[in-house]
Amino acid sequence: MCGVEDYAGVGVSMAELTTEDLKVGHVYSAKRPQTYGFARLLGDRQILWVGMIYDNKEGFVQGLQYDSPSVKDGRHYPKISVTKFLKWADADITEIMPKGEWRKG
Repeated sequence: MCGVEDYAGVGVSMAELTTEDLKVGHVYSAKRPQTYGFARLLGDRQILWVGMIYDNKEGFVQGLQYDSPSVKDGRHYPKISVTKFLKWADADITEIMPKGEWRKG
């Protein structure tokens, strides 16, 4: 896979992300990045809002809704619990994102 390795260490801090680190409007990279679509965009996620959601297994929990190149056109933005997002997320990469675009893989 060409290109994904180039981003592997970018913006990564040695400390794990916590709930307090998650901010609306910020973009986060995956621990194991994958590319999506014809344009080969990385599956980074941008947080749209944070609040209470209902999880079928856990009941009402702190959750968030996100946008990502992995969300297919015409679909609702996914909502997941903060704990699941933190398991997926590697680092806040908002500062290195291209202006108005998603990163390419």
